Amino acid sequence: EEADHANIGFVVTALKPQGLRLAVEAYRIDRRHGIAEIDPQYLLDNESLFPGLVERLAPSAGEAALGVPGRIALVNSTYQNLARTVIEGIDAELSYDLTLAAVRYQFRADVAWTTRYEETSQPGQPAVELNGTYARPRWRGQLAAQAQWRQWTFGVDYDHVAAYADSTRVHEVESDRRLGAFLAYQWRDPAVSLRLGVQNLTERAPPFADNVQGYVSSLSDPRGRIVSVSLRTRW
Repeated sequence: EEADHANIGFVVTALKPQGLRLAVEAYRIDRRHGIAEIDPQYLLDNESLFPGLVERLAPSAGEAALGVPGRIALVNSTYQNLARTVIEGIDAELSYDLTLAAVRYQFRADVAWTTRYEETSQPGQPAVELNGTYARPRWRGQLAAQAQWRQWTFGVDYDHVAAYADSTRVHEVESDRRLGAFLAYQWRDPAVSLRLGVQNLTERAPPFADNVQGYVSSLSDPRGRIVSVSLRTRW
């Protein structure tokens, strides 16, 4: 594999109001001869892009009359060098810190937006735009907020993964949304902190995808509500 990576960005910190910060970065990744195992269903859906990887029996008289190919004998989904993948996108972060009535508030928003996900399956084949297809959402983001008063800290966070096409392209994998929260207390002497956290507060199931697991493991978590208690100290 070979790859080139370029990025450019900027950070702006406002004088008024103080505590406001914006960071934006644009990137481009150009990967050539990338090693990958192609999904068998994707091979069948795009058979013309992968000559020789799907072998079929000779069509029967009925199949020939209908103009359909013969039955599948073999799908070769072994690892191979894909010709080229070009990914472009923008990452942005907006944060704001302020203090009101002895309470410190912190707000943050992060967005990762993919503007291009182009792949050439084999040398000489046309490039295919995959942005928004299976396991390639166009964007994802997170919102987080917390308030700190004396030794107490309370926070919430919200994660969002945009919807994208399913592997069979028959339906759409719905967006995945997760909500979490925590409450912490910090003793100063000795330095001990007690934290109660909840992940997947609404106990939302991962969006259904047409694969063996029933969801996309790289983007979604099948676990329900998780409550944790931690006690930490340092000396």
